[in-house]
Amino acid sequence: MDNEALGPRPEYGPTAVNFRCIAELKEVWRRFSWHGRAFDPSHEHAIEMILTKIGRIATGDFKADNYEDIKGYADIARKLVEETCSIA
Repeated sequence: MDNEALGPRPEYGPTAVNFRCIAELKEVWRRFSWHGRAFDPSHEHAIEMILTKIGRIATGDFKADNYEDIKGYADIARKLVEETCSIA
C-alpha cells in the first residue's frame, strides 16, 4: 500500500507497518498522557508529530532529519506547555 499522491516512501519502511506503528504510539500517548489532563490542541499536535517521527525511526531507515525534527517539535511542545499550563 503506497500513497499514490506521494509515491512510495521506502525510507520509512512499508506504509502499512509504519502507519500501524505510529497509530499504536499515539494510542499509548492518549491513554497515559498526564493522567488525562487536557493540553492545548497545538501541544497535542507537536507530541503527535514526535510520535510520527519515532514511528518512522522504528520502521524505516536511518534519517538524521527525523532526529532533528524531534528536537524541534519537542521545543515547540515545551514552549506551549510553559505558555498555557501551570504545571510547567
